[in-house]
Amino acid sequence: MPIEPKLRPCPFCGSDKTKLHGPDERGDYYSVLCDDCNAEGPPGEDGLYASELWNNKSDSHCVLVLSRVEIFAAVVVPILLGAWFWGMFLRLTNQ
Repeated sequence: MPIEPKLRPCPFCGSDKTKLHGPDERGDYYSVLCDDCNAEGPPGEDGLYASELWNNKSDSHCVLVLSRVEIFAAVVVPILLGAWFWGMFLRLTNQ
């Protein structure tokens, strides 16, 4: 059984719930994922290389994977609220 390397905490949320995943469905690469915020480290050819990339990474090499609900809450809701407030402002100032 291979020895699993120690992984550093997630740079986005600080969680220690990081795990090595792979190979992907095509069998191409391994990567480290955070179970709390779904951040994904850079892909590696094997588990050891993916772990080294995760432990020696900068935040620009990581991807934060958002669900559809999180994208809706982060993007669409503020736009809709902004439009609603703008409409209310125009109605109040035109009376």
